[in-house]
Amino acid sequence: MEITEKLYKKMPEEFWLGMRVKLLRELRNGYGTFKKGKLMTIDRKYKGFGLVADERRANGCIKSINRVSLSDIKFVKLGVKE
Repeated sequence: MEITEKLYKKMPEEFWLGMRVKLLRELRNGYGTFKKGKLMTIDRKYKGFGLVADERRANGCIKSINRVSLSDIKFVKLGVKE
C-alpha cells in the first residue's frame, strides 16, 4: 500500500497511531537532532505527524518532534500497532 497525501487526509488519527517509521533525513527541533535512519513511532496526526523516539533524554523527558511530513519518513511496519 502506497502512502499518499490523499490517504493521509482521509484516514483518522487512530489509523496512524503506533505505526513505526524510519527518518529519510535528519530532523531538528529546539530540543535536539534526530539522525537519518532513526526508527520512531507515530503518536499524533496534526499538520503532519508527531513522532516519538524509543529512548528518553538523560533527565527522563521523552524525545519527540512534530509536524513531520510524509516526504521525511518511510513506513516500516504499516498497520502494526504495538
